[in-house]
Amino acid sequence: PTGSKVLHTQSAEYKYLHRDFHNSMALGLEYIAQHYGQDGLRAYLKKFALAFHKPLLAKIKETGLAAVAEYFNWLYTEEEAPDALEMAVSQDSVDITIHYCPAVKHLKSRNRDVYESFGSGTTVLYDVIADISGLGFELISYDHDTGAAKFRFFK
Repeated sequence: PTGSKVLHTQSAEYKYLHRDFHNSMALGLEYIAQHYGQDGLRAYLKKFALAFHKPLLAKIKETGLAAVAEYFNWLYTEEEAPDALEMAVSQDSVDITIHYCPAVKHLKSRNRDVYESFGSGTTVLYDVIADISGLGFELISYDHDTGAAKFRFFK
């Protein structure tokens, strides 16, 4: 039609921000927790980790804890929240402090519920990743209101 303009673009030309993915994930985790309990949540997150985090799991087998530190640097850069992340890396552990969770911040900015299962889902996921990789995982603290957390991966 007259006045129309045809644009030819590719997805690579656009910045990918997946913030609303967090809402879908939060709703899904809450559904699983309510209907299948913590065992069901863990089973789902194990399947999710094996599929979605396959490259991370392979990298951990190659380079160990260095891959964990690299992953968290990448993740918080992608989330545009590098200020939320603090890490102490040694040969035997990666100690991680999350000052706030970008996902929780986004959910709250959209007046979405941050279900209890969202926070526990995150820690279960990291525990599953550690377990599959032959690492240890310890949650030291978690603040449901902000998603702030302290945890560590270790040999």
